[in-house]
Amino acid sequence: MSLKKFLFIVSLFLIIGLVSHAVTIYVDDDAPGDPGPGDVYLSDPFEDGSEEHPYDAINEAILYAVDGDIVLLAEGTHSLSHWYPTGLVISNKAITVRGQSGAENCVVDATGLERCFVIGSNFPITIEGLTITGASSVGIVATQNVIIKNCRILGGSEQKLPLSRGIQVSGNNVQILGTSVESFGDWGIWSYRGAFLIDRCTIRGHIQQGIHTEESSAVIRNTLVYENGPLGLSLNGAVQDTILVTNCTVAGHGGDSVGGSVPTGLAVSGSVFVVVENSIFWNDVLEIASTGATLTVRYCNVRGGFTGVGNIDTWPMFADQTGGDYHLLEHSPSQNTGNPDFIPSVDEMDIDNQPRVIYGRVDMGCDEAVYRDYSDDGVIDMEDLILFSGHWMETGCHEPDWCGLADLSLDGRVGLEDWTILIERWLVDTSLSIEQ
Repeated sequence: MSLKKFLFIVSLFLIIGLVSHAVTIYVDDDAPGDPGPGDVYLSDPFEDGSEEHPYDAINEAILYAVDGDIVLLAEGTHSLSHWYPTGLVISNKAITVRGQSGAENCVVDATGLERCFVIGSNFPITIEGLTITGASSVGIVATQNVIIKNCRILGGSEQKLPLSRGIQVSGNNVQILGTSVESFGDWGIWSYRGAFLIDRCTIRGHIQQGIHTEESSAVIRNTLVYENGPLGLSLNGAVQDTILVTNCTVAGHGGDSVGGSVPTGLAVSGSVFVVVENSIFWNDVLEIASTGATLTVRYCNVRGGFTGVGNIDTWPMFADQTGGDYHLLEHSPSQNTGNPDFIPSVDEMDIDNQPRVIYGRVDMGCDEAVYRDYSDDGVIDMEDLILFSGHWMETGCHEPDWCGLADLSLDGRVGLEDWTILIERWLVDTSLSIEQ
């Protein structure tokens, strides 16, 4: 047997063993057998991490977890203030820490601590479905091999220290997916010598900048960055660094300089190589500024214009910019005007988890818009309903026609869900062309 074949077989057995021994470890400080609900020092005497006898605290579960395990947090608020003053450290374990019912129902509160989580190892660690709040300096420090998925990183009411940030990236192979980072302090996501992916995220409400990089490589896609003080994206790097920004919406930035951040939608500096594609920049400031970097901007809608193939300067027709709704209305000039050669990655979706390309050509911005004004008269009314009804109960719908555009839910058939989506904008003027 060759050495290569032997190593493959050994690796296969290791993977099978890892999966077969993986268990779920439960955390619930309000379980039926707990004599002191809410008190991590008064526990179920039989607690063992099982569903019947869960641990009181997250750190207990992580201590006993091994590679492949899932630490499952019950609904409610889990406080870290009883334990580590600088945050809960997870390292050298390939585990997942997950909220049982999603981020809306599972909160990890780090009030009184500088950090909530400090994560990184030679093995993948996943944080999923949690609301993380309260830390005064950093929500999550991600050093290496970290996946942050479907989380909410919120500032809370805790007074922030200077240079606070929602997520800090300081290593390789970090993925931030489907996560919102809101009002955490100075920066939403901050990276120094990191390599990371941001996909389908929302970054808003920070004092200085939405996303800031130093000597880092990144892919930022399908993401909404808005109302982060004066600056949306600040990308600084060395000659070996490459950053791709694709299908992002950067909007609502403006005001005075804060902490040295010059009001700009996108600021690029250093020797970094940056490509921006299929994106929208619509702010009350200078949209794009580059100093020393190699910057390519193409197939973007840039307020005030910017030199590049396929770029336009036309009001994108956001559904409600004032209210923070950056979905595109029907007739938006950003619909079906992205790079005609763009091919999405396998399973790539827009910010709403819809297919990244719906009608044959990608849209500009984070939202891939569905089209409801079938009569093209600027308003969704009875005429559109009649045209829609002509496809009722059709099946086999697919790109680019989607059964005469009637399959609005993009599930392959025309039914009640599509009718509900149609009437969401009943009698709305979809030809709106005046900037809000």
